[in-house]
Amino acid sequence: MKSKLTLMAIAAGLLAGCATKSSPSNGADSLAIKEERNKAVVMASETAFIKQDAAGSLKDMAPGFVIYGSRGQKPKSNLDSLITESKEFFHSFPDWKGEDLKAVAFGDTVLVMGTWSGTFKNDFPNMKANGKAVKYDDVEIFVLNKEGKIISQRNTQSNVTMGAQLGFLVPAK
Repeated sequence: MKSKLTLMAIAAGLLAGCATKSSPSNGADSLAIKEERNKAVVMASETAFIKQDAAGSLKDMAPGFVIYGSRGQKPKSNLDSLITESKEFFHSFPDWKGEDLKAVAFGDTVLVMGTWSGTFKNDFPNMKANGKAVKYDDVEIFVLNKEGKIISQRNTQSNVTMGAQLGFLVPAK
């Protein structure tokens, strides 16, 4: 009888030890899972943008999201306007692409670093196409809510870089 109790105690201890090791029981494990989910959400948005899928690139936006763009740009949050503007951009830069994209997550914040490029082949509203190519490195900063939806996005590269490469702006000396 005593040996049966001892065996049952050992078995219970082993089962408890296995359960602890197989489930995410500490904050580091759950944070790592959340960060991987957030990176996957953001990279799916970036991939859709590269495929010129305007609606797909915005499908994981949370209600009330804001796209800040870069310095000097007015924040945007109207989904329909952003889809229309994205489609106009894709028409103007039909070969637009992102390369060497790498995502790094810090809790609810995801940074995407990469190189963006394309050729201005078709007119954009209020801008005449000139066939010039642009290429620049950028870091995009996304913030997600606890449900894994994007609540904000901003670029670190200024539109001045793109404008200068297209010949619309003369860089300061």
